[in-house]
Amino acid sequence: MCREALSAEDLALIERQCAYGTWSGDLKAGKLFWSDGIYHLLGLEPGSVEPAPHVIFSLLHPEDRSRAEQRWANLEDHEESVLDFRIIRSSGSIRRVRSHMRVVFDNWVPIRVIGIWLDITELHQARVNASEADRRYTGLMRSVSSIAWEVEPDGAVLSCSSFCAFTGLKAHEAQGWAWLERVHEKNRPALRNAWLDAVRWGKSFAMTLLVMDRGGQWNLSAFRAAPITFRNLDGTYAISHICVDLQRCEWAFLPDQSKDVPSLMGDGGEKIVTGALMRAARGLLDWPAKTLAHKSGVSLSTIRRMEAEGVQAHRDMTASMIQVAFERAGVEFLPLPDGSIALKLSESR
Repeated sequence: MCREALSAEDLALIERQCAYGTWSGDLKAGKLFWSDGIYHLLGLEPGSVEPAPHVIFSLLHPEDRSRAEQRWANLEDHEESVLDFRIIRSSGSIRRVRSHMRVVFDNWVPIRVIGIWLDITELHQARVNASEADRRYTGLMRSVSSIAWEVEPDGAVLSCSSFCAFTGLKAHEAQGWAWLERVHEKNRPALRNAWLDAVRWGKSFAMTLLVMDRGGQWNLSAFRAAPITFRNLDGTYAISHICVDLQRCEWAFLPDQSKDVPSLMGDGGEKIVTGALMRAARGLLDWPAKTLAHKSGVSLSTIRRMEAEGVQAHRDMTASMIQVAFERAGVEFLPLPDGSIALKLSESR
C-alpha cells in the first residue's frame, strides 16, 4: 500500500491544532531546529528568531528558568527526561508546557538531542480546579458533618447522625430506608418521593411531617433537605450527601384528639374547640384557667367542664368566644391533612 507523506503545511496544521511542537539539536555543530509548533508555543512567528537555548530561557517564568538551564547544561546526565515549565509570551499570557527530551550518545558523548513540547495549560487548570473543588467539598463536609446524611446512589441512607439524635435510633437501625419507620405512615410516601428526587435530580425540598422522637412521642417537625452536588473529573455530577435540617415546630400536636373534626368551622360557621385543645392552648400561653375565663368572658366553671370532656367537640358561641380569646393572644389553630389539629404561637406575638 502506497502512503502519501504529509507535507510541511499538514504537519504545521496538526501541530497547531494539537498544541504541540517538535525540536532537535545537533550538539556537535551547536545548531537547534524548531518546528512551527515550538514557535507558536513561545508566542513567536515561525522563523522570526534563530533557534537558540537563550531565546527559550529568556521567555521562561523566573521560577522555572534555573531548572531548565541546569537540565540543558547537564544533558549527559539524562538520556530521557520530562520537564514542566511556564512560558511568558510577549502578550503577557502564560502557557504551561511539558517537555519530553531524549539525548543520543556516541561513545558516552551526547551528540544529538530530540524533543517534543506539549501545551498542558488546560490540563493543569482542570486539575487545579478539581483539587480546589475537592478541598472545598472536604471543608464543606467537615462544617456540615452534624447535619449531612450520607446516601447511596439509589437514595438509601448510610448515615444520618442528626436524625438518630432526634429519634434515639442507633446508627445501624437507621440505615437504608429503615429511618422512615420513625416518620408517620401518612407522611412516608411523600417524603420518600421527595427524597428520591433530591438524590436523582439534586432538588431541594421542605415539608412538615410527623416524626417520632426518642421518647416515643409524635412531633410535628420541619424537614428541610438540600443535596450537596459535586463534579467528577469526567464532568459528570454526583450526590453523596444531603444536608438535612430537622426542627421541631413550635406547635402542640394532638394526634389522637379531634381527628374526626374535618375543620375548625362548624356547618353554620361557628368555631369548634375541644377540651384537649383548650388545655394545650393554655399550656402554650402559660395561662391558668382563671386567665382564660377573664380573657374570654366565659365562666370558670364552664371552662373546667369543657376541658374535662376531653375530645368532645364544642360548636356553640361559647366555643367561639374561647377560641377568639386564644387567637387574640397569638395562638393559631391549624387543621392538618389527617383531620387532627395543631396549635402554634404566632411569630408576631
